[in-house]
Amino acid sequence: MELYGAGEVVGAEAGKGIYTSEIHKQYYRLYAAHNTVIVNNASRGQGGWIGIGQDTVQVVAAEPMPRAEAVSPECSFATTAFTNRYGADARPAEQQRTMALIRTTPTTGYYVDALIDLSSSSSIKTRGNTTVEGTMTEHVPEVPIPDIDLTPFYNWALEHGEVRNGFTATTDITPNGGILWVEGDVHISAHAVVHGSIIATGDINVSGQIDIVPTTCAFGLVSRDGDIHVTSGGTINGLIYAKTGGLQHTANGEIVRQIIVNGDIKKAGNSDIMSGYARSVPAPPGIVASTDNIVIATWKK
Repeated sequence: MELYGAGEVVGAEAGKGIYTSEIHKQYYRLYAAHNTVIVNNASRGQGGWIGIGQDTVQVVAAEPMPRAEAVSPECSFATTAFTNRYGADARPAEQQRTMALIRTTPTTGYYVDALIDLSSSSSIKTRGNTTVEGTMTEHVPEVPIPDIDLTPFYNWALEHGEVRNGFTATTDITPNGGILWVEGDVHISAHAVVHGSIIATGDINVSGQIDIVPTTCAFGLVSRDGDIHVTSGGTINGLIYAKTGGLQHTANGEIVRQIIVNGDIKKAGNSDIMSGYARSVPAPPGIVASTDNIVIATWKK
């Protein structure tokens, strides 16, 4: 990447020398010489000079596009994507970078450089108007996803007559004992309030305007073997737990408290996730959660 301004190169790319004869030829082939991003100080190619192993940059969008006429002389940008597969401490690093030059007057302007880095086995994907608040910590040690034993919750639901084979609802739900256990998939739509927790072995699909208010335990929605899909404009309180699957949250709804999923979190629309943190320790009904438990808000698998 080189930055031009007023007819001059103001951000030079060093890595364009004569590789075979210059004294710093090894430096010229490195990421740092090309004004690009270095992941964990470990991005690199693989192999020797001939057939060097290195992923190429893909153009996502640009204005003007290569060999095309510009729409405006006041603005130009390029959005590119790159996956770093080499360097033990750098991979996998999926990056998307947008660089732009904006002219404000004939003699002034500014430069924009924005990077999105998705460096984990799973990912968090956002669309629409997204705001991230709070403290973000990099290079957090990996921890295994908690394997929460759901048997006591099933026994509780069975004891209170709230074990179903599949479940569909379009009205308010108040499970006897506060926990509804579903063998199979759950579909809840329309305008309704769930006064309790829903635990399913399959997928959970929530749409319309649904509010979930746990009463007996910390769980809001739990899927043991499937995914959780939320397209609701309501508020979901409690712990969201997908033991093997992921979470997709769209529309204008809100998830309060914590999210624990084994797969991907996909967010779209004007929805809010973890908008208010509250300590949620999943303990079976009638059992006081130990204060010695470690509570995890989010993590990378």
